[in-house]
Amino acid sequence: MSISEAIKIIEDFGKDNGIAVAFSHFTEAVTPPYMVYLVPATDNFNADNIVYQVVRELEVELYTRENTLQTESLLENAMTSSGFAWDKTSQTWIDEDKVFMSVYTLGDFLNG
Repeated sequence: MSISEAIKIIEDFGKDNGIAVAFSHFTEAVTPPYMVYLVPATDNFNADNIVYQVVRELEVELYTRENTLQTESLLENAMTSSGFAWDKTSQTWIDEDKVFMSVYTLGDFLNG
């Protein structure tokens, strides 16, 4: 699966569940729940000092105020049924914004 196909699945999940989705950040204020996604790292296939295949990591941040576990479960089920290899890497309360931030790392995607 390509990174663009994975992003489309995440964006479609948001639309289907009334959750705003953006790359990196929103330019206007949004009300939780909402998600942002980032492509923070690569784990490229290298040989002879050449990158032969770019392999990207997708990170999804889910922000919630209410029904955190229920919304996480919906997202986790959607990622699993879409064939993602994923891990929930953290959950943090952000007191300033009064939201939980749950961070998911989705496994290796080919460039594109």
